[in-house]
Amino acid sequence: MLFVEAKWLYNDVLTFMNDHSINDYDTKTQTVHGLDKDKQPVTHELKYLSSQMRQSVIQGVKHSLKALSILKKHNHTVRSLRYKSEYEAINLQQHRVTYRFYDMKHIGLQGFKERIRIKGTNQFWNIPNIEFANAKLLNLPDGYYLAVTTFLNKGGEKKKYKPEIGIDMGIKTTITTSDGRKMKVLVEESERIKKCQRLIARRKKGSNNRYKAVKLLRRAYQKLSSRKKDMANKIVHELLEHEHVYMQDENLQGWHKGLFGRTVQHSVL
Repeated sequence: MLFVEAKWLYNDVLTFMNDHSINDYDTKTQTVHGLDKDKQPVTHELKYLSSQMRQSVIQGVKHSLKALSILKKHNHTVRSLRYKSEYEAINLQQHRVTYRFYDMKHIGLQGFKERIRIKGTNQFWNIPNIEFANAKLLNLPDGYYLAVTTFLNKGGEKKKYKPEIGIDMGIKTTITTSDGRKMKVLVEESERIKKCQRLIARRKKGSNNRYKAVKLLRRAYQKLSSRKKDMANKIVHELLEHEHVYMQDENLQGWHKGLFGRTVQHSVL
């Protein structure tokens, strides 16, 4: 319900901006207005979204408006902000206020009396002198995640780098290094994605079965995206072991428009 209420609030702010300035919006409001599935006016009560979470949603709208203004000044074509059908990230701005860690298996969120069970916090507790900053509560296709920003004073000896290296990007062989290594990092679409696409095509628009099929497709695409990110991070980590990295300015956008658009799309370039 946090993400549902964040969506209600976000859309209400956009509606308010049609006739007023966003600076005049009441951040302490307990009710928001919207439309139901039949396009009829409806009023929603905000029960779970805390004060700081509401401020983060409104601040996100302001940041988006500022980004659009900068793009417009640089002669880019911009559109107005669109209403959201789903909200995917809620900023938790302050540790020990908006969120806190009780132990290795439980966290607390502002406005919630119950502790929430969580996995994966052992990556924090094994590091001495770690400091927690802001965090984000994420609504991803395969579940809910907490992305935490931390600070750590590394200190110690200065890192020793390897000699310089040059890289060349291509279509057949994705990356070729100056020492002769070739890295071919293509991630083809899985059969599960194709199956989900066929499933959606057979479902009636607006039905619950189509909605479930879309969620399955989103989950499959997230796995594909995670595989690409993992490959890219490993390559970048290996390249940054060198003191200097040389590469030419490749026209990847032109590659997309040519005969090899699909090949480039399936790579991590």
